[in-house]
Amino acid sequence: EGEAGMSGEARLWQRMRAGVVDQCWVQRVENMVGAGCPDVILHQKADGRCAFVELKCRLLAPVRGSTPVFNGSYGLRPAQVAWIYSRASAGAAIFVLGQCGDVLWLAHGRCARELASWTTADLNIQCHWHGSARRTDWEGMLRGIFR
Repeated sequence: EGEAGMSGEARLWQRMRAGVVDQCWVQRVENMVGAGCPDVILHQKADGRCAFVELKCRLLAPVRGSTPVFNGSYGLRPAQVAWIYSRASAGAAIFVLGQCGDVLWLAHGRCARELASWTTADLNIQCHWHGSARRTDWEGMLRGIFR
């Protein structure tokens, strides 16, 4: 399947992998057994620290600024919220990397329960990092994860 036929999330995964491969070992998780497990595992090459990242993509921004960005079919499923929130609350490095249009946001997993209610303004305030999807500062995103 060519890039034109790929989902937004698949394209985000390809860009992320290419952008972080020099700094991290990166693995896509295709796990049908562990419901809720995030899409990507990152291991920093410098020190071996590990993080999990769930990818979400919404190609077009909501028309109204008051509309949550990553809710409904664009958001986390209940099993994902449970997996991400419980482990992040216990201290694990778990994040949601969401793209909407040309903007990426990195939210800590402790925010998994609230993410579905956040508007663009909320995301800009609450997230660890945000930046351009077209000219992504992947090193900046990794600093947001491994700070």
